[in-house]
Amino acid sequence: MIPAWHYNGQTATRYEVYAVAQEDGLHLDLGEGRTDFAPWGDLFWIDKRDGASVFGRKGIDGWRVGIPLPMPDLLTRRLPPQSRYGGLVDKFGIWPAVAGFTALSAAVVLVLWKAPDVVAPLVPMSWEQKMGDAMVGDLGGRSCDGAEGQKALDALVRRIDPKASELR
Repeated sequence: MIPAWHYNGQTATRYEVYAVAQEDGLHLDLGEGRTDFAPWGDLFWIDKRDGASVFGRKGIDGWRVGIPLPMPDLLTRRLPPQSRYGGLVDKFGIWPAVAGFTALSAAVVLVLWKAPDVVAPLVPMSWEQKMGDAMVGDLGGRSCDGAEGQKALDALVRRIDPKASELR
Protein backbone atom coordinates (compact mmCIF):
# COMPACT_ATOMS: atom_id res chain seq x y z
CA MET A 1 0.00 0.00 0.00
CA ILE A 2 1.32 3.37 -1.05
CA PRO A 3 -0.03 6.58 0.49
CA ALA A 4 -1.54 8.87 -2.15
CA TRP A 5 -4.26 11.48 -2.66
CA HIS A 6 -7.36 11.23 -4.83
CA TYR A 7 -10.19 13.34 -6.30
CA ASN A 8 -13.13 11.24 -7.48
CA GLY A 9 -14.39 13.68 -10.14
CA GLN A 10 -17.77 14.07 -8.41
CA THR A 11 -16.94 16.15 -5.36
CA ALA A 12 -14.24 18.69 -4.74
CA THR A 13 -12.97 16.68 -1.80
CA ARG A 14 -9.39 15.56 -1.64
CA TYR A 15 -9.12 12.10 -0.12
CA GLU A 16 -6.00 10.72 1.49
CA VAL A 17 -5.91 7.16 0.18
CA TYR A 18 -3.72 4.12 -0.18
CA ALA A 19 -2.92 2.92 -3.71
CA VAL A 20 -2.51 -0.78 -4.36
CA ALA A 21 -1.14 -2.07 -7.68
CA GLN A 22 -2.87 -5.27 -8.77
CA GLU A 23 -3.00 -7.23 -12.02
CA ASP A 24 -6.22 -5.64 -13.28
CA GLY A 25 -5.53 -2.04 -12.30
CA LEU A 26 -4.95 0.48 -9.55
CA HIS A 27 -7.09 -0.08 -6.46
CA LEU A 28 -7.59 2.83 -4.07
CA ASP A 29 -8.48 2.29 -0.42
CA LEU A 30 -10.49 5.39 0.53
CA GLY A 31 -10.91 4.30 4.14
CA GLU A 32 -14.06 3.36 6.03
CA GLY A 33 -14.53 0.39 3.70
CA ARG A 34 -14.82 2.54 0.55
CA THR A 35 -12.71 1.79 -2.51
CA ASP A 36 -12.15 3.03 -6.02
CA PHE A 37 -10.62 1.25 -8.98
CA ALA A 38 -9.05 2.29 -12.30
CA PRO A 39 -7.94 -0.20 -14.96
CA TRP A 40 -4.34 0.34 -16.10
CA GLY A 41 -5.51 1.14 -19.64
CA ASP A 42 -7.76 3.97 -18.43
CA LEU A 43 -5.01 5.89 -16.62
CA PHE A 44 -3.07 8.71 -18.26
CA TRP A 45 -0.27 10.95 -16.98
CA ILE A 46 -1.22 14.58 -16.31
CA ASP A 47 1.51 16.40 -14.43
CA LYS A 48 4.00 16.47 -11.59
CA ARG A 49 2.56 18.51 -8.73
CA ASP A 50 3.57 18.93 -5.10
CA GLY A 51 6.14 16.13 -5.28
CA ALA A 52 3.71 13.63 -6.81
CA SER A 53 2.95 12.26 -10.26
CA VAL A 54 -0.67 13.02 -11.06
CA PHE A 55 -2.76 10.66 -13.18
CA GLY A 56 -6.25 11.01 -14.59
CA ARG A 57 -8.79 8.43 -15.68
CA LYS A 58 -10.33 8.27 -19.16
CA GLY A 59 -14.07 8.84 -19.15
CA ILE A 60 -14.27 10.51 -15.72
CA ASP A 61 -13.62 14.26 -15.76
CA GLY A 62 -11.85 15.50 -12.66
CA TRP A 63 -10.75 12.03 -11.50
CA ARG A 64 -7.19 12.36 -10.21
CA VAL A 65 -4.75 10.36 -8.17
CA GLY A 66 -1.44 11.74 -6.95
CA ILE A 67 1.27 9.24 -6.14
CA PRO A 68 4.30 10.61 -4.26
CA LEU A 69 7.69 10.51 -5.95
CA PRO A 70 9.76 8.45 -6.17
CA MET A 71 7.22 5.77 -7.06
CA PRO A 72 7.90 2.11 -6.39
CA ASP A 73 9.11 0.12 -9.43
CA LEU A 74 5.89 -1.90 -9.48
CA LEU A 75 3.85 1.25 -10.13
CA THR A 76 6.43 2.80 -12.45
CA ARG A 77 6.26 -0.25 -14.73
CA ARG A 78 2.46 -0.28 -14.92
CA LEU A 79 1.46 3.38 -14.91
CA PRO A 80 1.60 5.33 -18.19
CA PRO A 81 4.88 7.14 -18.85
CA GLN A 82 5.34 10.84 -18.30
CA SER A 83 4.34 12.84 -21.37
CA ARG A 84 5.85 16.29 -21.62
CA TYR A 85 5.44 17.27 -25.29
CA GLY A 86 3.41 14.39 -26.70
CA GLY A 87 3.73 11.95 -29.56
CA LEU A 88 7.00 11.64 -31.43
CA VAL A 89 8.76 14.31 -29.39
CA ASP A 90 8.39 12.32 -26.16
CA LYS A 91 9.32 9.12 -27.96
CA PHE A 92 12.63 10.38 -29.41
CA GLY A 93 13.48 13.37 -27.21
CA ILE A 94 13.31 17.09 -27.89
CA TRP A 95 16.61 17.59 -29.77
CA PRO A 96 16.33 14.57 -32.08
CA ALA A 97 12.74 15.64 -32.82
CA VAL A 98 13.87 19.21 -33.58
CA ALA A 99 16.58 17.86 -35.91
CA GLY A 100 14.12 15.51 -37.61
CA PHE A 101 11.45 18.16 -38.10
CA THR A 102 14.09 20.61 -39.39
CA ALA A 103 15.32 18.04 -41.91
CA LEU A 104 11.75 17.30 -42.96
CA SER A 105 11.01 21.02 -43.40
CA ALA A 106 14.19 21.50 -45.44
CA ALA A 107 13.22 18.54 -47.65
CA VAL A 108 9.75 20.00 -48.26
CA VAL A 109 11.23 23.41 -49.14
CA LEU A 110 13.74 21.76 -51.50
CA VAL A 111 11.02 19.75 -53.25
CA LEU A 112 8.84 22.85 -53.66
CA TRP A 113 11.83 24.86 -54.87
CA LYS A 114 12.87 22.30 -57.49
CA ALA A 115 9.36 21.27 -58.60
CA PRO A 116 9.01 23.97 -61.30
CA ASP A 117 12.31 22.86 -62.92
CA VAL A 118 10.99 19.31 -63.17
CA VAL A 119 7.37 20.06 -64.06
CA ALA A 120 7.81 22.98 -66.50
CA PRO A 121 9.39 20.94 -69.35
CA LEU A 122 6.50 18.48 -69.10
CA VAL A 123 3.85 21.14 -69.78
CA PRO A 124 2.78 21.03 -73.47
CA MET A 125 3.40 24.19 -75.49
CA SER A 126 -0.32 24.45 -76.34
CA TRP A 127 -1.20 24.63 -72.63
CA GLU A 128 1.51 27.19 -72.08
CA GLN A 129 0.16 29.38 -74.88
CA LYS A 130 -3.41 29.08 -73.59
CA MET A 131 -2.24 30.00 -70.10
CA GLY A 132 -0.34 32.99 -71.47
CA ASP A 133 -3.40 34.13 -73.42
CA ALA A 134 -5.57 33.72 -70.32
CA MET A 135 -3.13 35.66 -68.13
CA VAL A 136 -2.63 38.51 -70.60
CA GLY A 137 -6.28 38.73 -71.55
CA ASP A 138 -7.68 41.12 -74.12
CA LEU A 139 -5.43 44.13 -74.60
CA GLY A 140 -7.80 45.71 -77.11
CA GLY A 141 -5.55 45.24 -80.13
CA ARG A 142 -2.57 46.92 -78.46
CA SER A 143 -0.35 43.83 -78.36
CA CYS A 144 2.48 42.81 -80.67
CA ASP A 145 1.07 39.64 -82.10
CA GLY A 146 1.79 40.28 -85.77
CA ALA A 147 4.72 39.04 -87.87
CA GLU A 148 6.82 42.15 -87.22
CA GLY A 149 6.31 41.82 -83.45
CA GLN A 150 7.41 38.18 -83.47
CA LYS A 151 10.51 39.07 -85.56
CA ALA A 152 11.43 41.76 -83.03
CA LEU A 153 11.01 39.30 -80.14
CA ASP A 154 13.09 36.65 -81.95
CA ALA A 155 15.87 39.19 -82.61
CA LEU A 156 15.84 40.22 -78.95
CA VAL A 157 16.07 36.58 -77.85
CA ARG A 158 19.02 35.94 -80.23
CA ARG A 159 20.86 38.94 -78.77
CA ILE A 160 20.25 37.82 -75.18
CA ASP A 161 20.83 34.09 -75.72
CA PRO A 162 22.17 33.06 -79.15
CA LYS A 163 21.72 29.36 -78.29
CA ALA A 164 18.03 29.68 -77.36
CA SER A 165 15.72 27.61 -79.51
CA GLU A 166 12.13 28.70 -79.19
CA LEU A 167 10.88 31.44 -76.89
CA ARG A 168 8.67 29.83 -74.27
